[in-house]
Amino acid sequence: AASKDQANTDCLFQEPSVNRASSEASTEATPGASEASVECQFQDGDTTVMLRSLPEGCTRNVLEEIFDQEGFAGRYNFIYVPVSIRAGKPFFYAFINLLTPEDTIDFVRRFNGYAQWPSSRDQVSVCERSSKIQGIDKLIARYRDSPIMHAEVCDEWKPGYYVAGREAPFPAPTKRIRPPRLRRQRGSEGRGAEEAEDSA
Repeated sequence: AASKDQANTDCLFQEPSVNRASSEASTEATPGASEASVECQFQDGDTTVMLRSLPEGCTRNVLEEIFDQEGFAGRYNFIYVPVSIRAGKPFFYAFINLLTPEDTIDFVRRFNGYAQWPSSRDQVSVCERSSKIQGIDKLIARYRDSPIMHAEVCDEWKPGYYVAGREAPFPAPTKRIRPPRLRRQRGSEGRGAEEAEDSA
């Protein structure tokens, strides 16, 4: 059986807890940070980026379109935008895995401070190194058996897996996937208050 800590975060890959308030705080701090300081977060071989301070309602499909328009078609193989399953709305951050470390640095240079969102030109995104999980193999292992992959969950809310620039079926689970259960987080300041819980 999975540990309690793993069960409590099995649906939402959180690092650490992120809500709109924290995303906006990161955005306000960004203008003082140079591109070089952001790139220095990344270690040799890193390919997984956390993209924060997304505009409200920014889904995985929206990110796919923007990434492709900005020259990254075929250069990423994973996108995940955590959602509030209860509210049916995405949170304000995403995880993206690029194909190579060079692609990763190019992505960070383009999307750290990006403000060309179709729905909001005032929202400025922030790139950070994903500190919990790095690389496509670990991302697949993390999510293939997660409740977020259950058949009851909307496909757009699930992590996207891509091969040669096209979405492909996510690698098959290794065990029976349990449906997500919801619990209320405490002290989460309203947004992002629900997370999925797997009792396995």
